[in-house]
Amino acid sequence: MDLPLAEDLKQARARLARQDLFEVAYGLLSVRIPASGDALFLAFDAPQAQPESVGESRQSCEARALHAQIYRARADVGSIATAGGKFTRALADQDENLAPVFDEQVRHLGPFAHFARVGSPDSLRLALAGHGNVLAGKGTAIVLGVNCRRMVFNVELLEKCAKAFLLARATGSPTSTIPWWVRRIAHGRLVREEKRAAARFAAGLLPEDAKAY
Repeated sequence: MDLPLAEDLKQARARLARQDLFEVAYGLLSVRIPASGDALFLAFDAPQAQPESVGESRQSCEARALHAQIYRARADVGSIATAGGKFTRALADQDENLAPVFDEQVRHLGPFAHFARVGSPDSLRLALAGHGNVLAGKGTAIVLGVNCRRMVFNVELLEKCAKAFLLARATGSPTSTIPWWVRRIAHGRLVREEKRAAARFAAGLLPEDAKAY
């Protein structure tokens, strides 16, 4: 087991649990181990992280199998959370996208995709092809990051954006969105960051945190 990565997962679980963003019902965190075909998995009530293959072999549960599929489909993904607060879960239950309401959202979360539209490895790869870091549906959200730290920030960011969007929509007033050109610039930066992360993993290294917004 990679002890530093295992400790990162424990700290991530504690931070998300304190904010009610990680629940016993479906909570699962994982992190890719560089230079291996494994990831570390940590459930809500597990005493410690456990390594498991992310290859084609069957994983021990459906949630872990989905994480493994994502790692195989996206070489840039370094950490995954099945997590989210009450606003994230409320949004995930609805068949609609999270409107791009914050520049930070389009920069780090990217396009929104729904679980209900993901039924096979091929359709999952298609959903992930937009370089987004959120899959949602059936009251569950899957949040991605190039590393554990970014994954945690993305879970927190998603809850903030979901809360703002749902409360604004409840007023019945129109919701303003980020201009297309801002979204295009932010998305380009996100894609470049993901390409750098994929290259680092290919070299057997952990991705570095983004040094600029």
